[in-house]
Amino acid sequence: MPASRDIVADLWHLAALPPDVLPFLDLPGRDQVFPSTFAIGVAAQSTIGAASSGSRYPSI
Repeated sequence: MPASRDIVADLWHLAALPPDVLPFLDLPGRDQVFPSTFAIGVAAQSTIGAASSGSRYPSI
């Protein structure tokens, strides 16, 4: 299962955003808060991290 940081980096690259903010992204959480076959924790953490970091570039 990929880490949240890797998923955000992939999304960042697909959106063609400057990578200068990625080193400041801190995603310490772990998945499997509740037993599930879906990576809900990774998905939630990745989307929140990407959205909050993306708010730095409102004009893009």
